[in-house]
Amino acid sequence: MAVRDTVVARVFELCDELKIFLEAAKPELAVHLENSRFVSHLAYLVDIFEALNLLNLNMQVKAKDIIKFADFTNAFVEKLSNWKREVEKSNFDMFHSLACLCELGDEV
Repeated sequence: MAVRDTVVARVFELCDELKIFLEAAKPELAVHLENSRFVSHLAYLVDIFEALNLLNLNMQVKAKDIIKFADFTNAFVEKLSNWKREVEKSNFDMFHSLACLCELGDEV
């Protein structure tokens, strides 16, 4: 997992703790963590980075030739199309972190 993937995931996991810290240190930044739209975007980034990281790992390990590389890429593009259709129906099940926010009743 790349450093930015880890950082985004940790910020999302520690959102409540960061909000408490930032309210004392930098209140202008704490406002973002209280914004449900911002937190939804953060959750989406966690899920997308995870999917892209998995694609990257699969291509490094398994794609020894250009045909397998193309297969992985085409499959991911198709997956993106399926995700788009599901999101348009307000189904976020494929995005674990974002789906958890929905279950908690947060606005997405």
